[in-house]
Amino acid sequence: MPVGPDRLLVSDWSMLEEKFLKRLDGWKSNTLSLGGRVTVINSCLTSCPVYHMSMHLLPKTIITKLDKIRRRLVCLLCKWWWKLEREEGLWQTIVRNKYLRQGGIFYIKHKQVDSASWHDLLKIKQLYLLGRCMVIGDGRRTDFWGDAWCGHTPLSQLFPSLHAISNDLGCTVRELADRRWNFSFKRWLDEHNQRCLVELGDKLMGVRFNQDRDKPVWKWEKSGKFSVKSIYTHLSSNGIDRSFKHLWKAKIPLKIKIWLWLIWHNAIATKDNMKKRQWEGDTKCRFCHEKETIGHLFFTCSAVAYVWGTVTNTLGATTRPGCFSQYFWWITQHSAFSRNVQIAGLAAICWAIWKIRNRACFEGKLIRSPVELICTACSFLTHWAGIHNETDGAMLRSGSAGLQEEALRVHQVYARNTRRRLEDDAHADTVRPDGD
Repeated sequence: MPVGPDRLLVSDWSMLEEKFLKRLDGWKSNTLSLGGRVTVINSCLTSCPVYHMSMHLLPKTIITKLDKIRRRLVCLLCKWWWKLEREEGLWQTIVRNKYLRQGGIFYIKHKQVDSASWHDLLKIKQLYLLGRCMVIGDGRRTDFWGDAWCGHTPLSQLFPSLHAISNDLGCTVRELADRRWNFSFKRWLDEHNQRCLVELGDKLMGVRFNQDRDKPVWKWEKSGKFSVKSIYTHLSSNGIDRSFKHLWKAKIPLKIKIWLWLIWHNAIATKDNMKKRQWEGDTKCRFCHEKETIGHLFFTCSAVAYVWGTVTNTLGATTRPGCFSQYFWWITQHSAFSRNVQIAGLAAICWAIWKIRNRACFEGKLIRSPVELICTACSFLTHWAGIHNETDGAMLRSGSAGLQEEALRVHQVYARNTRRRLEDDAHADTVRPDGD
C-alpha cells in the first residue's frame, strides 16, 4: 500500500480485494463444506480488512466489493436447502431421515445433538424461505400457516390475527384438510376474526391434492428454479443483510437499538432462553401465566394483545401484527409513518413491556391493568419526539396522544393517574442517541 501525504485512491486498495479473492479461488469455494464456508465468512473474510481499517477509513466502493464477495458465499449456502427439497440422492435421504421426519422445514429448530454443518445451514433457513413457495401435492410437507403455498405470501401474514391465536401451529396442509379445515383457536373469535375466517375458508375452497410430493418453486425466478443470482440480487437490494440498516440509524437510545437487535436474534433473557441455559426457575409469563417466549411476551400475551389492540384501534386497522416480521408490513399497510417513526413506535411498546415485565419478575410489582403498558410506551414516544426532525416528532406526539386518548376512553381514571406517574420515570431511560 502506498505511503504518502496524499489521500489513498480506490485503486490503491486493489491489493485488499485481491487478498479476498485469493482466499476464494474457484475450486476452494466449490469444495468447502457448509461449516467451512461459514468459517471463511466469519473468520477469514471478516478479519482480513481489520488491520487496514484500524488505520484507514475504507472507501465505500471497496466496502461494497468486499461485501459482494461475502454475500456470494451466503447465497451458495441457500442452494443446499433447494437441493435438499428438490433433488434425490444419498445425502438427501440421510438428512431427511435424521432431521425431517415430521415433514417440512419451516418449524425445524436447532438442537444440541445437531451436527455443526446442519446448525450452520439452519442459520440461513429464513433467507431461503423468503424466496420459496410450495406447490401442493399430497400436502404432507407444507406447513399450513408458515409456508407460502396459497399464493406468494404465507397465510400467517395474510391473516395475522387468526395466526396469533391459532392452536394449529406446526400442522401441515394435509392434516388440516383431513379435519375439513376445522381450526382450533385459543379463544372465541370476535367479529373481525370471524370475517377473516370466512375469507380464509374462501381461499381454501379450491385446494386440490394428488399423490405427488409437495414441491418448492422459486418465486424470484420466472422459471421457478433456484438461482444464486436471484438471491444475491435480493440481498443487494433490500434483503436480510441490510434489514438492520434502519435500526442503527433510528433516533432512539443506543442501548434500545442493541436490545432490539438482540431480540431479532432471539438472544434476550426471556424465560424460555434462560431454561436452555439450565435455569431452573418458573417459565410462566408474569402477565398471563403461559409459557414466556419472545413471540408470546411481545405479541400474543393477553395483556400485550390489549396494547396492540389499542394501537390497532388508534390506526383504524382491522388486524394486528402477530410477530416482529409482520409488524413492518402491517404498519406500512395502515399508516403513512416514516421508517424512523415505525421503529420508534415498536421500540417504545416493546421497551415498555420489557421494563414492566422485569419489574414484575424482580420486584414483585404486578400491573393492575394493561393500560399501564400503554401509558409507559406513550411516555417514551413523547420524550423521543424531541430528538426527531419536526415532521417525525409531530407524528410521534400525535401517535402518543392518540394512544392515550384511546386508553382514557376505556379506563379514564386509572389511565390518567398512571400516565402522570410514568412520565417522570421515562426520563431515566431516555438517552440521546449518539451521532443523532
